[in-house]
Amino acid sequence: MTFVHLSGSRALIAARMAARSGHYMPLALLDSQFAALEPPGPEEAITVDIALGLPELVETILSRLS
Repeated sequence: MTFVHLSGSRALIAARMAARSGHYMPLALLDSQFAALEPPGPEEAITVDIALGLPELVETILSRLS
């Protein structure tokens, strides 16, 4: 099994969350989530930046899986 870690900056994730209506997690909790986050190492997961466009994101994941 291979895990894919979708990584993004706090600013990007905050902007995306603010653009959503009725999101289950309040924006006020974002800092605590980043403080508690322990990103996986390269031996644990494939890390991909969510700033990529969707086609590039999928292509990157697929290329790293093969």
